[in-house]
Amino acid sequence: MKNDNNDRLRQREIMAMVRTYEDTINNGGVCFFEVESYNLIADYYVRTDQYNKAVKLIEQAIEQHPFSSSLQIRKAHLHIDLNELQLAKELIDQAKIIDGLEPETFMVEARWAVASGAFRHAEKIILEALHTLPPDDHIDLLFELVDLYDIWGKPHKTFEALVELVKKDSQNQEVLNRFALCIEESQLYEESIKIHQAIIDEHPYNHFAWHNLGLAYAGMGLYEKAIDTYSYALAIKEDFEPSIRETGEAYYELEKYAEALEYFLQSAGLVKAHDEELYFSIGYTHFHLKNYKKAQFYFTKALKIDPSYGEVYYMLGEIERVNGHYHKALAEYLKAIQVDEENADFLEAYAMLSYQMNNYQTASDFLVRALEANPRNKKLWLTLAKCYYDLDYFSESFDVLQKAIEILNEPNDLLYLASLALYKLGRKQSCLELLNIALGRDFSIHEILFEWEEDLIEDEDIMLLIQQYKDKEDSDKENVN
Repeated sequence: MKNDNNDRLRQREIMAMVRTYEDTINNGGVCFFEVESYNLIADYYVRTDQYNKAVKLIEQAIEQHPFSSSLQIRKAHLHIDLNELQLAKELIDQAKIIDGLEPETFMVEARWAVASGAFRHAEKIILEALHTLPPDDHIDLLFELVDLYDIWGKPHKTFEALVELVKKDSQNQEVLNRFALCIEESQLYEESIKIHQAIIDEHPYNHFAWHNLGLAYAGMGLYEKAIDTYSYALAIKEDFEPSIRETGEAYYELEKYAEALEYFLQSAGLVKAHDEELYFSIGYTHFHLKNYKKAQFYFTKALKIDPSYGEVYYMLGEIERVNGHYHKALAEYLKAIQVDEENADFLEAYAMLSYQMNNYQTASDFLVRALEANPRNKKLWLTLAKCYYDLDYFSESFDVLQKAIEILNEPNDLLYLASLALYKLGRKQSCLELLNIALGRDFSIHEILFEWEEDLIEDEDIMLLIQQYKDKEDSDKENVN
């Protein structure tokens, strides 16, 4: 609470400076501020996307403080943001003349190089600074190096730079938080465990290190171990919200939904701002506990924050579906699809429910779209083939099964169904040839034929072929015995 009050007081002070500056300028006067105050006013203009005002402000500041390298650097940053790279480079050169050993000079020059697409040159600048400047300046420079490698798309170098950061300051929460994000992206969980165990050995009351260790265990699927590890972080700092929330996530993965909900609700009581992801997690847990009204309540809260949250519409559709409100469910699924037209889960949900409602044409249209997004989903291929089959589109059904066999490496049940499609097309000989192959590969699943076509039992040729393989199976069993 004290920190919040301090932040609000600071913001009021900055706004007072902005008003004083603007009133004076509008009345034709000239303001005189210290360098730090000019930078704070510039921060406000940048946050509110008023770059032209920021540039004009810093130009005035430089007139009053011509030997301030920080103002030259600040103006260079503004020109980089505006993609005015030549002007930025001129200012950087001036800043280097004023104070060539200022860490910010190296960092802004590196950012200028990145904006110019010269990543190797940016790397060279930062590495030179790390070699030249004293250790006290290395944290900021290493953060700059991490940002560079992120933009450059060098994940292993990002990891190496973060390891160096951790070595420099293992107590720095910003460092540990950035390291955790890197581990999540790179999935280098075993390396993370070793590093954080070493930190804990040296600093056993570092709650953030315990938290990151728990994240690594969770990343490896060791959820019970993760929960135990988070408990150490919470023993040190009982209101540490990230560990509370991640404990909930771990319980959720273990399908212990009541415990998960307890921690998610505790987390919700600690976060300052409304959090749509947290509301979604609470709603999702209520859904699994079959508390559908409460699930709807929290999903709706999430939508108020982010109206384009596709997963929420999908889950609202799931609630309507399990309650038997199929048309309402389809409407929610459609909203989800409108948010993300290529999401295979959303398309599948709409297709499968349409199929269940005997809307085969609609189902087939959405199944085609779902398969474009997820061509390895065997269930979708089977349902699409059945849709066409039920519509008497036997040629289309055969084509779908043939393509599925090719993509999925010829699953035997698909061979049976393809032979059935050939049968319905009147291609009896081709049907028997393919059925012979399917029976030879796996006789045990031949009943799938009759699930699709009960009347097939009346066809003497097909039943004779099946009986031959049944006799062979029986004979093989007798010989074994």
